[in-house]
Formats: sequence, structure tokens, C-alpha cells
Amino acid sequence: MRNTLLALLLLVLVACGAAPTTSGNTTGASPSETTPVTTTATPSPASAGDMPQPGTVEALVAQQIGTQLQLKADQLRLVSKAEKDWPDGSLGCRKMGVMYIQMVIPGLLLHYTDGTKQYEVHTDKNGSRVVVCQDGHPLTTN
Repeated sequence: MRNTLLALLLLVLVACGAAPTTSGNTTGASPSETTPVTTTATPSPASAGDMPQPGTVEALVAQQIGTQLQLKADQLRLVSKAEKDWPDGSLGCRKMGVMYIQMVIPGLLLHYTDGTKQYEVHTDKNGSRVVVCQDGHPLTTN
């Protein structure tokens, strides 16, 4: 019985982490009842051209977006960093037609530059979920 309950709990937790692929408001909350995005700390500008320190969330994120953008992580410089509370699982960067878990996700708003372009990056607190965001939507790369 105990193993069954643990297995069921694990299944529920795994299911909550998956991103459903249909649209709509599953919470039943009206738009006025949703939690707004709030900044929990003042953005801290990095020194122009700062390399993220190895082993930090910023370095992990630089590695991930470097791969996505087909850049080397050492080409990316951290421009600014701010702690954010994202209103849902989209991390403030919604892809049309996708439903997201409706809970506040603590995370970071990071800005990187490769010297020619600047990239806005939304992430959860530990950098395990990363979205390069452009005009409020995930950046798609070919």
C-alpha cells in the first residue's frame, strides 16, 4: 500500500512538470485573479562584458543558450541579472497554443550579449529551465 501511494505521488509530480500541449485556462481564475510578475530584487547590472563565473547558474545558462544559438559559451557576456517571480510555467515567455502550469516560478531574468546582439533569457532559480525570449515569445532557431 505504501509503495503504491509513493508511486502515485511520483506519477502526479512528474505529470505536473510536463508542459501540456492544449490551450486554455485550467485554473478557472479570471485574468484579474492571476498573480502578476514581480521583481523581487533590483536588477544588478553586470560589469560590461562580464564572463559568467564557472559553476554558477549564469554560466550554466550561457552554456545552454550558446548551444541553442550555435555560439560558444565564452562568446556570451552577462549584461544584467534580476531575480523574478514568473507567473506560470512559461517563465514569462509564452508559446502560442501551449498551456502552462499555473503557479509562481521563482527565477532569473538575464541579459547576455555576444558583442553584436543582446539576448533576453528567462530561467527558473537553478537554471534547469531556460528560455531565450524575444518579444514575449520563445526565440526559435533553425
